[in-house]
Amino acid sequence: MKKNMKKDILVMGFAMFAIFFGSGNLIFPPIIGLVSGEQVGWAIIGLALT
Repeated sequence: MKKNMKKDILVMGFAMFAIFFGSGNLIFPPIIGLVSGEQVGWAIIGLALT
């Protein structure tokens, strides 16, 4: 495998990780807060543990 090919694969891997991980952290926590109602403390603890 060429040296550039390894770098390209590494960059693409990090990019894919950032896309999926980043979007989940933007959308998921507000929905948890909205749905949890008065149990916000438990929702925050559950999100932090996962």
